[in-house]
Amino acid sequence: MIFKEHIRDRLSLGVLNLDHILELIDEKIVLNIDRQKLEKYNNENKSSALDLTISNIGWEVGKSFKPQLGEKVEGLMKKYAKGKLKRINQGVVLEKGNVYLFQIEEQLDLKNEFKLYAQASGKSSIGRLDVLTRLVIDGSPLYDEISNGYKGKMFVEIIPLSFPILIKTGNSVNQLRLFRGEPTQSKLGKYSLDEIGDGTPLILDKNGETRTCGIDKLSIDLSVIDCGGTQTCAYEAKSEDNGIEPIDLSSNSLYNPEKYWRRLPPDKGTLKMEKDHFYILRSCERFYLPEDIAVRCIAYTENLGETRIHYAGFAHPWFSRKSKNGAPLIFEVRCHSFPIVARHKEDFARIEFYRMAEPTKVFTPYESQELKLSKYFDAWK
Repeated sequence: MIFKEHIRDRLSLGVLNLDHILELIDEKIVLNIDRQKLEKYNNENKSSALDLTISNIGWEVGKSFKPQLGEKVEGLMKKYAKGKLKRINQGVVLEKGNVYLFQIEEQLDLKNEFKLYAQASGKSSIGRLDVLTRLVIDGSPLYDEISNGYKGKMFVEIIPLSFPILIKTGNSVNQLRLFRGEPTQSKLGKYSLDEIGDGTPLILDKNGETRTCGIDKLSIDLSVIDCGGTQTCAYEAKSEDNGIEPIDLSSNSLYNPEKYWRRLPPDKGTLKMEKDHFYILRSCERFYLPEDIAVRCIAYTENLGETRIHYAGFAHPWFSRKSKNGAPLIFEVRCHSFPIVARHKEDFARIEFYRMAEPTKVFTPYESQELKLSKYFDAWK
């Protein structure tokens, strides 16, 4: 048994990479995964998270919900779902503002001696479509968190907020990060990053100074970039109902961004954000991660104001490691309650650093990421 013979003694507490997850599959701890497909993906692009895929079972729910202790998700669907979705394998349109729930093809068995835990997050390409995703499991009132000892199915709640999307069996909208030990045991404090050694992250802070520790907040960058000949600091989703084409998550075609987005210039270092509108911005801080550090962007903090970063993002080891100046993290932001004026270098989110249980050896994407739409859109003209 590979996992039992080697991983237990080799790994410290921390985030597992995809090599470890392949070993978990062999041990039947992570179930119902196409091992060949995952191995191919791992060889091309190693990361610290596993993509979760949509099955052919789903429901239109209408309203968001979460199970309480002891409740089964499928049992709740019999009571509260508007109806079961048909022909998901051929593709089904999810209308904006509606709530849907899908069973995930993968399952977990964390009833073992290795004290494994999991956290989920929406994929960056999905968050940038203003699609809210949340992992739901049987008997747990917590979204996106799975404790040691859980065995069973996983589900994902999907809520398109700005655009309709077309989804089918096999698509992936969220990802799962597995930990050996509780996630809090893998978290690195502001100054414990110094203990990592030669691989310590390089971070350029909001003032352009090089930092290796001490940062736990992210601020917004409202400086301009040239975007198809237009000076731009943010993108705003077009909220009006104008009969736009649903975004097909399986399509290789790229959509015209002009039909879905506006390019916004700053006004003397400020940006007015309207109530219930969706924006894409970037951080002032620029990251340059080593092979043994992963990052999580925290979705919401009340004392940072009336906005919500609704995609709690993962940055994988090697993030921007080929870039001399690092790369920013991208914010997907929705303004609640009333309009606000955001200002350049204003604190907007929080981050957490996690140690990997074992270093990841291969580079991951986002090497030249700046202010960027989802991968489903063509370049600005």
